[in-house]
Amino acid sequence: MHKTKMLRCLGSGVFLGLFFAGSAAVAMENTLRGGISLGQDYDSNIYRDNQGRETEWTTSISPSMTLLSSGPRENYFFRYAPGLVYSHRTDNERIDHALLAKFDKKWTEHVRTLLQDSFRRAEDPYEDAEIGVRLRDSRGRNRYSHNSFLASMEYDYAQASLVRLSYANQVLDHSEAGQDDFVKHTPGLALTHRFNPQWSGVADYAYTKGDFDASDDLDQHAANAYLYYNLSPSTKIFGRYGYTEVDYDGPSVDYDIHTATAGLDRALSPTTALFLEGGGSFFVRDAGGDRDSLYFRLSLKEELQRGLFTFSAESGLDEQQFSGVTDQGVSRYWKVKGDLRQQLLKDLQGMLSLSYREDTYLERVIGEDEREFRTDASLSYAFWQYYQATVRYTYVNMDADLAANSYDDNRVFFILSTERDLLKW
Repeated sequence: MHKTKMLRCLGSGVFLGLFFAGSAAVAMENTLRGGISLGQDYDSNIYRDNQGRETEWTTSISPSMTLLSSGPRENYFFRYAPGLVYSHRTDNERIDHALLAKFDKKWTEHVRTLLQDSFRRAEDPYEDAEIGVRLRDSRGRNRYSHNSFLASMEYDYAQASLVRLSYANQVLDHSEAGQDDFVKHTPGLALTHRFNPQWSGVADYAYTKGDFDASDDLDQHAANAYLYYNLSPSTKIFGRYGYTEVDYDGPSVDYDIHTATAGLDRALSPTTALFLEGGGSFFVRDAGGDRDSLYFRLSLKEELQRGLFTFSAESGLDEQQFSGVTDQGVSRYWKVKGDLRQQLLKDLQGMLSLSYREDTYLERVIGEDEREFRTDASLSYAFWQYYQATVRYTYVNMDADLAANSYDDNRVFFILSTERDLLKW
Protein backbone atom coordinates (compact mmCIF):
# COMPACT_ATOMS: atom_id res chain seq x y z
CA MET A 1 0.00 0.00 0.00
CA HIS A 2 1.51 3.32 -1.10
CA LYS A 3 -0.14 6.25 0.63
CA THR A 4 1.96 9.21 -0.53
CA LYS A 5 0.12 9.48 -3.86
CA MET A 6 -3.20 9.14 -2.03
CA LEU A 7 -2.22 11.96 0.27
CA ARG A 8 -1.22 14.25 -2.57
CA CYS A 9 -4.25 13.50 -4.75
CA LEU A 10 -6.74 13.85 -1.92
CA GLY A 11 -5.17 17.03 -0.59
CA SER A 12 -4.78 18.67 -4.01
CA GLY A 13 -8.33 17.86 -5.06
CA VAL A 14 -9.82 19.25 -1.87
CA PHE A 15 -7.74 22.43 -1.95
CA LEU A 16 -8.63 23.16 -5.58
CA GLY A 17 -12.29 22.47 -4.88
CA LEU A 18 -12.28 24.80 -1.90
CA PHE A 19 -10.48 27.51 -3.84
CA PHE A 20 -12.88 27.54 -6.78
CA ALA A 21 -15.91 27.24 -4.49
CA GLY A 22 -14.75 30.28 -2.53
CA SER A 23 -13.70 32.35 -5.54
CA ALA A 24 -17.07 31.83 -7.24
CA ALA A 25 -18.89 33.58 -4.40
CA VAL A 26 -20.15 37.13 -4.70
CA ALA A 27 -20.22 39.97 -2.18
CA MET A 28 -17.32 38.46 -0.24
CA GLU A 29 -15.12 40.31 2.26
CA ASN A 30 -11.55 39.09 1.79
CA THR A 31 -8.43 39.45 3.93
CA LEU A 32 -4.91 38.34 3.03
CA ARG A 33 -2.65 37.99 6.06
CA GLY A 34 1.08 37.28 6.12
CA GLY A 35 3.46 36.31 8.86
CA ILE A 36 6.83 34.82 9.73
CA SER A 37 8.34 33.13 12.78
CA LEU A 38 11.88 32.35 13.86
CA GLY A 39 12.41 29.53 16.33
CA GLN A 40 15.06 27.79 18.40
CA ASP A 41 14.19 24.38 19.86
CA TYR A 42 16.02 22.08 22.29
CA ASP A 43 14.92 18.44 22.71
CA SER A 44 16.64 16.31 25.37
CA ASN A 45 15.47 12.89 24.08
CA ILE A 46 14.38 12.97 20.45
CA TYR A 47 13.78 9.20 20.12
CA ARG A 48 11.99 8.88 23.50
CA ASP A 49 14.51 6.21 24.55
CA ASN A 50 16.34 6.50 27.86
CA GLN A 51 18.89 3.84 26.85
CA GLY A 52 19.94 5.50 23.59
CA ARG A 53 19.30 9.12 24.51
CA GLU A 54 19.98 11.67 21.76
CA THR A 55 19.67 15.44 22.21
CA GLU A 56 19.14 18.00 19.47
CA TRP A 57 19.09 21.75 18.87
CA THR A 58 17.18 22.99 15.83
CA THR A 59 16.72 26.43 14.25
CA SER A 60 13.69 27.15 12.10
CA ILE A 61 12.15 29.86 9.95
CA SER A 62 8.50 29.61 8.91
CA PRO A 63 6.63 32.11 6.71
CA SER A 64 2.83 31.87 6.65
CA MET A 65 -0.03 33.01 4.46
CA THR A 66 -3.68 33.16 5.53
CA LEU A 67 -6.66 33.97 3.34
CA LEU A 68 -10.08 34.61 4.90
CA SER A 69 -13.25 35.19 2.89
CA SER A 70 -16.71 35.69 4.35
CA GLY A 71 -20.08 36.40 2.84
CA PRO A 72 -23.77 36.28 3.73
CA ARG A 73 -23.97 32.50 3.25
CA GLU A 74 -20.42 31.18 3.06
CA ASN A 75 -17.02 31.34 4.70
CA TYR A 76 -13.63 30.33 3.37
CA PHE A 77 -10.37 29.87 5.27
CA PHE A 78 -6.96 28.90 3.90
CA ARG A 79 -3.64 28.87 5.75
CA TYR A 80 -0.26 27.54 4.63
CA ALA A 81 2.93 27.65 6.68
CA PRO A 82 6.05 25.90 5.37
CA GLY A 83 9.05 25.68 7.67
CA LEU A 84 12.78 25.40 6.98
CA VAL A 85 14.34 23.50 9.89
CA TYR A 86 18.10 23.15 10.45
CA SER A 87 19.41 20.42 12.77
CA HIS A 88 22.61 21.30 14.63
CA ARG A 89 23.03 17.58 15.46
CA THR A 90 23.08 16.26 11.89
CA ASP A 91 24.00 19.50 10.07
CA ASN A 92 21.06 18.87 7.72
CA GLU A 93 17.98 20.84 6.72
CA ARG A 94 14.41 19.73 6.19
CA ILE A 95 11.22 21.46 5.05
CA ASP A 96 8.04 20.99 7.07
CA HIS A 97 4.56 21.84 5.81
CA ALA A 98 1.32 22.76 7.61
CA LEU A 99 -1.84 23.52 5.65
CA LEU A 100 -5.47 23.98 6.68
CA ALA A 101 -8.41 24.77 4.39
CA LYS A 102 -12.10 25.14 5.31
CA PHE A 103 -15.18 26.01 3.29
CA ASP A 104 -18.70 26.11 4.68
CA LYS A 105 -21.80 27.27 2.86
CA LYS A 106 -25.49 27.63 3.64
CA TRP A 107 -27.17 26.69 0.37
CA THR A 108 -30.74 27.28 1.56
CA GLU A 109 -32.41 28.09 4.87
CA HIS A 110 -32.23 24.41 5.74
CA VAL A 111 -29.13 22.97 4.02
CA ARG A 112 -25.51 23.60 4.98
CA THR A 113 -22.26 21.91 3.90
CA LEU A 114 -18.72 21.87 5.25
CA LEU A 115 -15.46 20.86 3.58
CA GLN A 116 -12.23 20.79 5.59
CA ASP A 117 -8.76 19.47 4.91
CA SER A 118 -5.62 19.53 7.04
CA PHE A 119 -2.19 18.43 5.83
CA ARG A 120 1.00 18.18 7.86
CA ARG A 121 4.52 17.08 6.92
CA ALA A 122 6.77 17.00 9.98
CA GLU A 123 8.63 14.89 12.54
CA ASP A 124 7.22 15.96 15.92
CA PRO A 125 4.33 14.16 17.66
CA TYR A 126 1.04 15.84 16.84
CA GLU A 127 -2.33 16.10 18.57
CA ASP A 128 -5.36 18.12 17.48
CA ALA A 129 -8.68 17.32 19.13
CA GLU A 130 -10.64 19.48 16.66
CA ILE A 131 -9.80 17.24 13.70
CA GLY A 132 -9.44 14.03 15.73
CA VAL A 133 -5.67 13.49 15.38
CA ARG A 134 -3.52 11.99 18.11
CA LEU A 135 -0.03 10.87 17.12
CA ARG A 136 1.43 9.94 20.49
CA ASP A 137 4.51 11.54 22.00
CA SER A 138 6.01 8.07 22.57
CA ARG A 139 6.50 7.81 18.79
CA GLY A 140 9.51 10.05 19.17
CA ARG A 141 11.00 11.82 16.15
CA ASN A 142 9.82 10.12 12.94
CA ARG A 143 9.30 11.83 9.60
CA TYR A 144 5.68 11.52 8.46
CA SER A 145 2.91 12.99 6.32
CA HIS A 146 -0.61 13.18 7.70
CA ASN A 147 -3.77 14.28 5.93
CA SER A 148 -7.20 14.67 7.53
CA PHE A 149 -10.29 15.36 5.40
CA LEU A 150 -13.90 15.99 6.46
CA ALA A 151 -17.04 16.56 4.38
CA SER A 152 -20.47 16.98 5.93
CA MET A 153 -23.98 18.10 5.02
CA GLU A 154 -26.69 19.18 7.47
CA TYR A 155 -30.42 19.45 6.84
CA ASP A 156 -32.54 21.37 9.38
CA TYR A 157 -36.01 19.85 9.13
CA ALA A 158 -37.49 21.57 12.21
CA GLN A 159 -36.48 23.91 15.04
CA ALA A 160 -33.32 22.59 16.72
CA SER A 161 -33.71 19.36 14.71
CA LEU A 162 -31.38 18.21 11.95
CA VAL A 163 -29.89 15.31 10.02
CA ARG A 164 -26.14 15.24 9.40
CA LEU A 165 -24.27 13.11 6.87
CA SER A 166 -20.48 13.04 7.05
CA TYR A 167 -17.39 11.39 5.69
CA ALA A 168 -13.94 11.62 7.31
CA ASN A 169 -10.64 10.31 6.03
CA GLN A 170 -7.20 10.18 7.60
CA VAL A 171 -3.94 9.03 6.01
CA LEU A 172 -0.67 8.56 7.91
CA ASP A 173 2.46 7.84 5.87
CA HIS A 174 5.96 7.61 7.38
CA SER A 175 9.15 8.12 5.39
CA GLU A 176 10.82 5.14 7.06
CA ALA A 177 9.67 1.57 6.53
CA GLY A 178 8.31 -0.51 9.40
CA GLN A 179 6.08 2.18 10.90
CA ASP A 180 2.37 1.74 11.58
CA ASP A 181 1.00 3.71 8.61
CA PHE A 182 -2.72 3.65 8.04
CA VAL A 183 -5.66 4.81 5.95
CA LYS A 184 -8.86 5.48 7.91
CA HIS A 185 -12.31 5.92 6.34
CA THR A 186 -15.27 6.98 8.51
CA PRO A 187 -18.71 7.66 7.02
CA GLY A 188 -21.31 8.70 9.58
CA LEU A 189 -24.94 9.65 10.16
CA ALA A 190 -26.39 11.68 13.05
CA LEU A 191 -29.94 12.73 13.93
CA THR A 192 -30.81 15.49 16.40
CA HIS A 193 -34.48 15.91 17.29
CA ARG A 194 -36.24 18.38 19.58
CA PHE A 195 -39.45 16.85 20.93
CA ASN A 196 -40.51 19.96 22.87
CA PRO A 197 -38.80 22.83 24.77
CA GLN A 198 -37.73 20.40 27.53
CA TRP A 199 -36.93 17.13 25.75
CA SER A 200 -34.52 16.40 22.90
CA GLY A 201 -32.49 13.46 21.64
CA VAL A 202 -29.46 12.58 19.54
CA ALA A 203 -28.66 9.33 17.75
CA ASP A 204 -25.50 8.76 15.72
CA TYR A 205 -23.74 5.95 13.89
CA ALA A 206 -20.27 5.76 12.34
CA TYR A 207 -18.52 3.01 10.42
CA THR A 208 -14.71 3.00 10.40
CA LYS A 209 -12.48 1.03 8.06
CA GLY A 210 -8.84 0.95 9.17
CA ASP A 211 -6.16 -0.26 6.76
CA PHE A 212 -2.76 -0.61 8.51
CA ASP A 213 0.75 -1.47 7.38
CA ALA A 214 1.99 -3.03 10.65
CA SER A 215 -1.12 -3.73 12.76
CA ASP A 216 -4.19 -5.81 11.90
CA ASP A 217 -6.77 -4.11 9.69
CA LEU A 218 -10.12 -3.48 11.37
CA ASP A 219 -13.79 -2.70 10.84
CA GLN A 220 -15.55 -0.70 13.53
CA HIS A 221 -19.22 0.05 14.09
CA ALA A 222 -20.01 2.71 16.71
CA ALA A 223 -23.44 4.00 17.74
CA ASN A 224 -24.69 6.32 20.48
CA ALA A 225 -28.11 7.42 21.73
CA TYR A 226 -28.61 10.49 23.99
CA LEU A 227 -31.74 11.76 25.71
CA TYR A 228 -31.64 15.35 27.08
CA TYR A 229 -33.95 17.17 29.47
CA ASN A 230 -33.71 20.92 30.13
CA LEU A 231 -34.32 21.56 33.82
CA SER A 232 -33.80 25.30 33.31
CA PRO A 233 -32.11 27.66 30.82
CA SER A 234 -28.81 27.00 32.62
CA THR A 235 -29.15 23.29 33.49
CA LYS A 236 -29.45 20.20 31.32
CA ILE A 237 -29.43 16.54 32.35
CA PHE A 238 -29.01 13.58 30.02
CA GLY A 239 -28.64 9.84 29.65
CA ARG A 240 -26.56 7.96 27.10
CA TYR A 241 -26.04 4.46 25.76
CA GLY A 242 -23.13 3.67 23.45
CA TYR A 243 -22.12 0.53 21.59
CA THR A 244 -18.88 -0.20 19.71
CA GLU A 245 -18.01 -3.37 17.78
CA VAL A 246 -14.51 -4.00 16.40
CA ASP A 247 -13.68 -6.86 14.01
CA TYR A 248 -9.99 -7.41 13.25
CA ASP A 249 -8.67 -8.90 10.02
CA GLY A 250 -5.95 -10.94 11.70
CA PRO A 251 -5.02 -12.67 14.97
CA SER A 252 -6.12 -9.77 17.22
CA VAL A 253 -9.21 -10.69 19.22
CA ASP A 254 -12.50 -8.99 18.24
CA TYR A 255 -14.36 -7.13 20.95
CA ASP A 256 -17.48 -5.11 21.86
CA ILE A 257 -17.80 -2.15 24.22
CA HIS A 258 -21.08 -1.22 25.95
CA THR A 259 -21.33 2.13 27.76
CA ALA A 260 -24.22 3.52 29.83
CA THR A 261 -24.01 6.92 31.53
CA ALA A 262 -25.98 9.83 32.98
CA GLY A 263 -24.82 13.42 33.17
CA LEU A 264 -25.32 17.07 34.03
CA ASP A 265 -24.40 20.20 32.07
CA ARG A 266 -24.87 23.35 34.14
CA ALA A 267 -23.84 27.00 34.09
CA LEU A 268 -23.15 27.67 37.78
CA SER A 269 -22.72 31.40 37.13
CA PRO A 270 -22.04 33.71 34.19
CA THR A 271 -18.34 32.82 34.54
CA THR A 272 -18.45 29.20 35.75
CA ALA A 273 -19.54 26.08 33.83
CA LEU A 274 -19.74 22.49 35.09
CA PHE A 275 -20.04 19.29 33.06
CA LEU A 276 -20.39 15.94 34.82
CA GLU A 277 -21.01 12.46 33.37
CA GLY A 278 -20.71 9.06 35.04
CA GLY A 279 -21.53 5.43 34.39
CA GLY A 280 -19.89 2.20 33.30
CA SER A 281 -18.17 0.69 30.26
CA PHE A 282 -18.00 -3.05 29.61
CA PHE A 283 -15.27 -4.55 27.44
CA VAL A 284 -16.36 -7.92 26.00
CA ARG A 285 -13.82 -10.01 24.05
CA ASP A 286 -14.80 -12.89 21.77
CA ALA A 287 -12.11 -15.06 23.38
CA GLY A 288 -13.09 -14.19 26.96
CA GLY A 289 -11.22 -12.03 29.45
CA ASP A 290 -14.00 -9.43 29.75
CA ARG A 291 -13.32 -6.25 31.74
CA ASP A 292 -15.41 -3.41 33.11
CA SER A 293 -14.42 0.19 33.71
CA LEU A 294 -15.74 3.28 35.42
CA TYR A 295 -16.78 5.86 32.82
CA PHE A 296 -16.37 9.35 34.24
CA ARG A 297 -16.10 12.88 32.85
CA LEU A 298 -15.73 16.07 34.87
CA SER A 299 -15.01 19.51 33.44
CA LEU A 300 -14.98 22.77 35.39
CA LYS A 301 -14.31 26.07 33.61
CA GLU A 302 -13.88 29.37 35.43
CA GLU A 303 -13.44 32.66 33.58
CA LEU A 304 -11.12 34.83 35.63
CA GLN A 305 -10.86 38.60 35.47
CA ARG A 306 -7.88 38.33 33.15
CA GLY A 307 -7.72 34.66 32.27
CA LEU A 308 -9.28 31.20 32.21
CA PHE A 309 -8.91 28.19 34.53
CA THR A 310 -9.97 24.69 33.46
CA PHE A 311 -9.91 21.47 35.47
CA SER A 312 -10.87 18.10 34.05
CA ALA A 313 -10.90 14.49 35.21
CA GLU A 314 -11.87 11.42 33.20
CA SER A 315 -11.73 7.64 33.16
CA GLY A 316 -12.96 4.86 30.91
CA LEU A 317 -11.83 2.84 27.90
CA ASP A 318 -9.67 4.42 25.20
CA GLU A 319 -9.27 2.94 21.71
CA GLN A 320 -5.77 3.87 20.48
CA GLN A 321 -5.38 1.90 17.25
CA PHE A 322 -4.89 5.11 15.21
CA SER A 323 -2.14 6.64 17.39
CA GLY A 324 0.74 5.80 15.04
CA VAL A 325 2.19 3.28 17.54
CA THR A 326 1.86 -0.49 17.18
CA ASP A 327 0.47 -2.73 19.94
CA GLN A 328 -1.67 -0.04 21.55
CA GLY A 329 -5.29 -1.18 21.14
CA VAL A 330 -7.75 -0.58 23.98
CA SER A 331 -6.67 0.71 27.38
CA ARG A 332 -8.48 1.25 30.65
CA TYR A 333 -7.35 4.65 31.84
CA TRP A 334 -7.87 7.61 34.14
CA LYS A 335 -6.56 11.15 33.77
CA VAL A 336 -6.58 14.50 35.56
CA LYS A 337 -5.57 17.83 34.02
CA GLY A 338 -5.42 21.47 35.02
CA ASP A 339 -4.92 24.50 32.73
CA LEU A 340 -4.41 28.15 33.62
CA ARG A 341 -4.15 31.00 31.11
CA GLN A 342 -3.57 34.44 32.55
CA GLN A 343 -2.91 37.94 31.27
CA LEU A 344 -0.09 38.80 33.68
CA LEU A 345 0.55 42.30 32.35
CA LYS A 346 -0.84 44.40 29.52
CA ASP A 347 1.48 42.75 26.99
CA LEU A 348 2.51 39.59 28.87
CA GLN A 349 0.48 36.38 28.85
CA GLY A 350 1.26 33.18 30.73
CA MET A 351 0.08 29.58 30.42
CA LEU A 352 0.56 26.56 32.70
CA SER A 353 -0.77 23.03 32.14
CA LEU A 354 -0.27 19.93 34.30
CA SER A 355 -1.65 16.44 33.65
CA TYR A 356 -1.31 12.88 34.91
CA ARG A 357 -2.59 9.73 33.19
CA GLU A 358 -2.51 5.98 33.86
CA ASP A 359 -3.25 3.31 31.22
CA THR A 360 -3.70 -0.46 31.50
CA TYR A 361 -3.61 -2.04 28.04
CA LEU A 362 -6.21 -4.78 27.69
CA GLU A 363 -5.26 -6.28 24.32
CA ARG A 364 -1.63 -7.11 25.06
CA VAL A 365 -0.69 -10.66 26.02
CA ILE A 366 0.17 -9.43 29.49
CA GLY A 367 -1.68 -6.36 30.75
CA GLU A 368 0.85 -3.56 31.09
CA ASP A 369 0.49 -0.25 32.90
CA GLU A 370 1.89 3.08 31.77
CA ARG A 371 1.94 6.28 33.84
CA GLU A 372 2.48 9.63 32.13
CA PHE A 373 3.09 13.02 33.70
CA ARG A 374 3.12 16.17 31.53
CA THR A 375 3.99 19.81 32.12
CA ASP A 376 3.56 22.63 29.61
CA ALA A 377 4.36 26.25 30.47
CA SER A 378 4.88 29.37 28.36
CA LEU A 379 5.26 33.14 28.49
CA SER A 380 4.37 35.36 25.52
CA TYR A 381 5.25 39.04 25.25
CA ALA A 382 3.64 41.28 22.60
CA PHE A 383 5.50 44.38 21.41
CA TRP A 384 5.56 46.92 18.59
CA GLN A 385 1.91 46.11 17.79
CA TYR A 386 2.55 43.17 15.44
CA TYR A 387 5.37 41.23 17.14
CA GLN A 388 5.45 38.52 19.79
CA ALA A 389 8.25 36.74 21.66
CA THR A 390 7.47 33.38 23.29
CA VAL A 391 9.42 31.03 25.52
CA ARG A 392 7.90 27.60 26.18
CA TYR A 393 8.94 24.57 28.23
CA THR A 394 7.46 21.06 28.07
CA TYR A 395 8.28 17.97 30.11
CA VAL A 396 7.03 14.40 29.68
CA ASN A 397 7.79 11.51 32.03
CA MET A 398 6.63 8.05 30.95
CA ASP A 399 6.91 5.33 33.59
CA ALA A 400 5.99 1.97 32.04
CA ASP A 401 5.96 -1.60 33.37
CA LEU A 402 7.82 -2.52 30.19
CA ALA A 403 11.15 -0.81 30.80
CA ALA A 404 11.81 -0.22 27.08
CA ASN A 405 8.74 2.08 26.95
CA SER A 406 9.88 4.32 29.83
CA TYR A 407 11.44 7.69 29.06
CA ASP A 408 11.57 11.33 30.02
CA ASP A 409 11.92 14.31 27.71
CA ASN A 410 12.53 18.04 28.19
CA ARG A 411 11.92 20.57 25.45
CA VAL A 412 12.56 24.31 25.34
CA PHE A 413 11.27 26.63 22.59
CA PHE A 414 12.22 30.24 21.81
CA ILE A 415 9.99 31.83 19.15
CA LEU A 416 9.90 35.32 17.64
CA SER A 417 6.91 35.90 15.35
CA THR A 418 4.92 38.57 13.56
CA GLU A 419 1.69 38.56 11.56
CA ARG A 420 -0.41 41.32 10.03
CA ASP A 421 -3.06 42.00 7.41
CA LEU A 422 -1.50 42.70 4.02
CA LEU A 423 -4.55 43.30 1.86
CA LYS A 424 -8.32 43.67 2.18
CA TRP A 425 -10.88 43.86 -0.59
